[in-house]
Amino acid sequence: MLGLTKSTLGKRGCSSCGAILHGVIAVGVSCAMSSAVAMSRGPVRVDIKRIDGQPAARIPESDDTGNEWVRLHIAGVGRATGPASPAVVYWVITVPDDVPPVYLKRGECVVFGQRIPGATVETPPKPFDVDKRYNFALVTSSESGAWIYKGNFCVREKLGSGTRAVLLNEDSDPCPRGR
Repeated sequence: MLGLTKSTLGKRGCSSCGAILHGVIAVGVSCAMSSAVAMSRGPVRVDIKRIDGQPAARIPESDDTGNEWVRLHIAGVGRATGPASPAVVYWVITVPDDVPPVYLKRGECVVFGQRIPGATVETPPKPFDVDKRYNFALVTSSESGAWIYKGNFCVREKLGSGTRAVLLNEDSDPCPRGR
C-alpha cells in the first residue's frame, strides 16, 4: 500500500505544487493530467491495479524519473466529459507542505478513496458512472524533480449488482460508449 516516511529525502517539497493544486482542482483532474506536459517531460504512465475492487495507481519500480522514493502531493481520479466541457472529479486528496510528508516507495499503490494520514480530502470519493473511462493521477516530487503519474481505467457493471473497475489491458475496448 503506502509508505509514509523517508527521512533520507529530507523536507524538500514541490515548489510548484501550490500552483499545480489550484490547476488540478480548478480545471479538474482529467484535464490537468492531459495538459501536464509543463512539468518536466510530461506525465509518466502508472500501472492501474485493483485492490479490494477499487482502482489503485502503482508507482513503477523504475522509470524515466529514476528509482528513488517519491513524495506524494496530490492524488485524484477524474473523467473528461468533452473537449470544451469541464471534467468530473471523483476524488482528490492533497498533502499540504505543513504536515509530515508522505513518501511512496517504488511498487507501492494509492487506492481510490484511501485515507492517508496528513492528507486533506478536497473531493470525497464519489460513485463511478458505468461505461466511462477515468484518469487516475498522482502529482509527486523526488530528488530529480516534480512528476505526474497517470493511468486509465474503466468502470463496468458487475454481473448481479454493483460495478467493478476494469483495467484497460483486460478488455480490448472496455468502455465502448464512454470515452
